[in-house]
Amino acid sequence: MGKVWVIVLCVAMGYGAQSDDDEELLRSLASKPQDVQYIKPTLEGKEPLDYTKLFSKPIIEWKDIAKTKSGIFVGLGVNLVPVVRTDTATLALYNEKYPASAGFNARVGYTYFSNPYVGFRLYGEYAKSTTNTEYGTNGYVRTYEIETYNAGVSIVLDTNFGQTYDHMLSVIVDLAYVPHIRFSSMWNHTSTAGLQSNGEDSFIGGNKVALGLGFGYVFRSKHRIELMFRRLTDVREGKDSLIGGDTNTNPIIFQQILSMNLGYVYVF
Repeated sequence: MGKVWVIVLCVAMGYGAQSDDDEELLRSLASKPQDVQYIKPTLEGKEPLDYTKLFSKPIIEWKDIAKTKSGIFVGLGVNLVPVVRTDTATLALYNEKYPASAGFNARVGYTYFSNPYVGFRLYGEYAKSTTNTEYGTNGYVRTYEIETYNAGVSIVLDTNFGQTYDHMLSVIVDLAYVPHIRFSSMWNHTSTAGLQSNGEDSFIGGNKVALGLGFGYVFRSKHRIELMFRRLTDVREGKDSLIGGDTNTNPIIFQQILSMNLGYVYVF
């Protein structure tokens, strides 16, 4: 009987020790350091998320970029006139394709963008090109020069590639009024007797319309490199005193004048 009480007493003491260990473990877990405890985030003082703007660029960014691309601009370029063709009704001396002439052009104007992608331009332009390649028939050797003043308007369509507006591609549709066209032809003639003569014939016309299409690359909104193709039609002006002297009434009639310009534009 005494042995039974001893066993019961030992079991009770062991259970009590085990319960004390469990309580000690629970107390240690409850007293974890503050830096490892979970801290619930707070939304105090923060704006709620606007899900409607997740897939659109901020309006303020568009306005800033459009403002940067707008302003007074200047442009300089090289001008090439590869085709100057006369009407078939003119004399054989002019019934030919003229050699290409090269020169320069300068522009100044104002450009306005309401957003980063669509803009408008107003500008004035001066262009001059000459050829040193001799051409002609019947002993006449000629070179020529073309000078124009233009006033134009352009629609500029830009599109960015990538996630920024630092690099953009551009398409330009251009309409220009040409109030002044001066064509000057310098000639030399050697007669059958070996006598040489030379002179210059020119005419000034204008009030024509030129259509243009251009392509460009835009860097950081301010810098533009543009390639413009332009066609000037129905230039029917002037007469040449080379044949027939002052009594000659043969006009210089151009069916078309094509030009190509590669230039740099900076927007202030």
